[in-house]
Amino acid sequence: MWRGLHRRRGQVHPSDVDRLLDTGNPLLCGDSQRAHADPVSGGFPHTFVNDHPPVPARPQKENHTITQSHAPLTHARLFLNQKRFKRLIEDYCGRESVTVASQSQSVISFSAGVLRCPDLERGLDMKTEFLAIAAVAIVLTATASATAFASMQNRHKTSALAYHDTWRKLWEDHVWWTRMVIIGVFDDLGGTGNYTARLIRNYGDMEDALKPFYGDEAEELGDLLQQHLLIAADILVKVKNGQNATSSIAAWYKNADDIVMKMNEMNPKYWKLAEAKKMWKEHLDLTMEEALAHFNKDWAKDVTAFDKVHDLALMMADFFSNGVIKQFPNMFIRNGLVARP
Repeated sequence: MWRGLHRRRGQVHPSDVDRLLDTGNPLLCGDSQRAHADPVSGGFPHTFVNDHPPVPARPQKENHTITQSHAPLTHARLFLNQKRFKRLIEDYCGRESVTVASQSQSVISFSAGVLRCPDLERGLDMKTEFLAIAAVAIVLTATASATAFASMQNRHKTSALAYHDTWRKLWEDHVWWTRMVIIGVFDDLGGTGNYTARLIRNYGDMEDALKPFYGDEAEELGDLLQQHLLIAADILVKVKNGQNATSSIAAWYKNADDIVMKMNEMNPKYWKLAEAKKMWKEHLDLTMEEALAHFNKDWAKDVTAFDKVHDLALMMADFFSNGVIKQFPNMFIRNGLVARP
């Protein structure tokens, strides 16, 4: 009979309850009745309400002891073997329902194989009580389904915090490997080629971080970022060799303007033109200051300039990540919830 209820998944008809009650179903217990485990049925108690003839108690198995109730019938308790009880509830309501229920004691409590509904202690008749218990199970099923659905959706979302940290890492890489190239070129280090290759890889990493949101536009911005890095390396080589780097420096600043325009085109609301332009110009100015300080062996100014470069890089990282998160709030989760602009 219980399997009949279980199959309908939340649809409980009065006739189901009639069949449970009229046949003296052993799942229900009344006042001052003693419950005994049935070794044949796998642990379900054989206890009958007062208006049914009692059945002789069967010997208890040592590992099938069922809790005895002295509470009124209106406590609406079902006594079950704990393992079977848990499996039954998981099958009927879904596994998450057990957790939901255990965290909401005012609604329903699961403890040592006992199901209890505190709100039902009002002298209701048995059928009403059983229907109420079924209703609680249906509510728990709906709650668990909603929770599972939200959890499934969130699996396809990105953590806002993780995305923020990704951009911090990308801009850390940007300025630190730029510094390694500056030192390598000016100090004739053997690893300069490796440092430069690692620096150039940074544009691809930034492009990958943007592509899920902007598609082909991310590649266009990535191409501009690649030019930004290549021109910077060219300027360093020309300065090192005593060549005129004026045209390369002009191309570098022109490239920064192109980056700003593309960013604003992709995200006009949160990557505002004036703010982006100011950041990129300052980034180039400070990087040039750092490079010239190192070239001139002004170590104190070199250190001070790089500290400024580093601080600005973290601000630019947040400018990038915050802009994406605010533009696409439904693609991110923040503290388990969808991020909001």
